[in-house]
Amino acid sequence: PHTGQRLARPVAGVNGRISFSPDGATIAAAVAAKGQEKAYFPDLNVQVWDRASGQLRWEQPAPAVRIRTTTDQLAFSPGGRWLVYTAGENLFRVWDVASGHLNGEVIWDGQRILSLAASPDGRTIAWNDGNYQLHLFDLAIQAALPAPATDISVVAFSPAGQLALCDRSELSIWNIEPQPQQILKLAGTQYPCDGLAFSPDSRLLVAGNNGADVIVWDLAARKQLPPLKGHTSSVVDVTFSRDGAFFVTASNDATVRIWRARDQAPLATLTTERDPGFFGLSVALAPDNSMIAGGTSKGLIWLWEPASGKLLRQLTGHTGGVRVLAFNLDGSVLAASAEDGRIHLWDPQAGVELAILAGHTDTVKSLIFTSDGRQLLSASSDGTVRIWGIAQSARASNGM
Repeated sequence: PHTGQRLARPVAGVNGRISFSPDGATIAAAVAAKGQEKAYFPDLNVQVWDRASGQLRWEQPAPAVRIRTTTDQLAFSPGGRWLVYTAGENLFRVWDVASGHLNGEVIWDGQRILSLAASPDGRTIAWNDGNYQLHLFDLAIQAALPAPATDISVVAFSPAGQLALCDRSELSIWNIEPQPQQILKLAGTQYPCDGLAFSPDSRLLVAGNNGADVIVWDLAARKQLPPLKGHTSSVVDVTFSRDGAFFVTASNDATVRIWRARDQAPLATLTTERDPGFFGLSVALAPDNSMIAGGTSKGLIWLWEPASGKLLRQLTGHTGGVRVLAFNLDGSVLAASAEDGRIHLWDPQAGVELAILAGHTDTVKSLIFTSDGRQLLSASSDGTVRIWGIAQSARASNGM
């Protein structure tokens, strides 16, 4: 049954970021050093845990900084081999996930680090600073690489390992190896990017932004396509279907729109009741493309059929805005969490609540199902990572 049984003890003492590897098998967390668990600004260690066994693989000191900020970053490379951590000031470290071996350390005297990304092979680190300037660092030669001086709002690596940089005036695509080389420069978005999504084959790149248009670049044809019209407010989220056939955009205008990838034709507009103060917070696509779930600021979940645009049902019962949504790999369970920290499990086909998993004391920031669907990983602002047992029975249960 959906017991919500905790299968491994919480990672206690978390005082910074929490991150899951791409395959969900590894958990990384920034944890207060021994004896400093109650300190306001403790020294931090980075711990890496095996999700299946709940065993600690290794623990290493995090970078020591003069001023610890709330903008620390902890991220796995796309392939999951490397783990990168920065405390948001001027130093970060890169470890081999399997061994805990320190692959490189970068000391940088400049603005605080706002965001970072690692190339799939873990060799190159990209980040933008407090002035939205881009920086590149080659860990193999321990040297900074030349980077364009421009107002960068989003940095992302493609599945093929190319680096996309988006700002108001242009989009640029770079090859990083063997030497950084700009291979494409196209018109930008006019407004700061609010998300980038590559198609699975890296051919298309789609961006949301603070304007109402959806921006699409055909990287193979080396051109920006005509902006997609329809939304009337900021486009806050973009996601591709797993087969690359279509992509979905969510907007603060309280709509979700579906676009065919090959010609960007609008396929459907999914709407809800328009309420004063309503806006979208999260969106998820079932693995078989049969259903789209949208979470709202009013604590509702709307379920649509992508093919027809038909509103299937509304799920109610959450307290506060629905911040995170995740389907399991066969689409039979939808996990959702709102601002009260509780996780609701739903049968999306029947519209039935299967269980409420209680234990977190603050907002859940991330939900990931394991590939076999038997476990759900949750990371919360309360400083814990929890692993929940998820079975196939539809019997509802409550608690830990």
